[in-house]
Amino acid sequence: MRRFAIAIVSALMLLGLSESIARAADVGVVADPRDAFATRLVAELEQLGFSVTREASLTATSREVALVRVSDTDVDLYEVSRDGSLRKRTMISARADPLKAAEEVRALLLPLVERPPEPAPPEPPPAPAPPAPPAGAEAATPPLAPPPERRSVEIALGGAAFFGGAKPGAAASLSASFFPRALRAGRASLGVGAGGLFELAPESVSASQGSADVRAILFGPELIGRLDLSPEVRADLALGAFASHLVVTGNANAPFTSRDDSAWTWSPTGRARLAYALGATSIFAEGRLGVASPGVAIRFDGGTVREWGTPWGAAGAGVAIAF
Repeated sequence: MRRFAIAIVSALMLLGLSESIARAADVGVVADPRDAFATRLVAELEQLGFSVTREASLTATSREVALVRVSDTDVDLYEVSRDGSLRKRTMISARADPLKAAEEVRALLLPLVERPPEPAPPEPPPAPAPPAPPAGAEAATPPLAPPPERRSVEIALGGAAFFGGAKPGAAASLSASFFPRALRAGRASLGVGAGGLFELAPESVSASQGSADVRAILFGPELIGRLDLSPEVRADLALGAFASHLVVTGNANAPFTSRDDSAWTWSPTGRARLAYALGATSIFAEGRLGVASPGVAIRFDGGTVREWGTPWGAAGAGVAIAF
């Protein structure tokens, strides 16, 4: 066993001397700490001036030039490359024949001694600096972030102040919109929808003969254009044709008599809306303007007191949910 250990030490000395300039002559030994042969081998290496480390696995450090693994039956020698990879230098004979094993170790280490050190890889050339912008050139404005994926269907509900030629009333607004994917281009979309206004608190008209409450219901189709100003903010512009139904309730002063009446007309209308999206839900403010054609005359005692709907309008806010 001692001759076998001396053979390994001699081979490792040749390897360490040949590369001592470029690399430190450190050797790692991978073995069971209770293995007497491995303990003796480490002691012999240290007496000859080697720096020996006991390793738990075949993982070399940056200083080690070789690893010796001692198992129950074999001794393996591994060359450590500069990049830390290991190359097995053939299985050494079993420990039962230490002299033959020592001769094999010496034969395996001689090529390592004769081989010149591996040159360090050249450093890559530095990346060229970006060309300087021409004098007076302004920095390019970064493009706006693309808008999030837009949904196709939207339902909106809101409240508005409504006026049609008399004292203003209050109305509820309801609309549904559909934006086909085929009608989208960049940040712009074209869609269709239907909307309506329903007066909850009527308008009021008064004169010396009495007063009248005017309640309007308007509904109809719309063509809608949408522009995404940012991922959260969008603007709508809609054009529509609304059917308009008016119900007039009279309250006459004596000696006049009151009469209730109703009338239908239609109104071309336009709507502008500005919305801020919070996920699938958005809040909006909008205004709508229309013109009744023909206007509806409100008469007291045969005389026209007001002509409703020339023009009419609404302004309010609400909440929309997209699907």
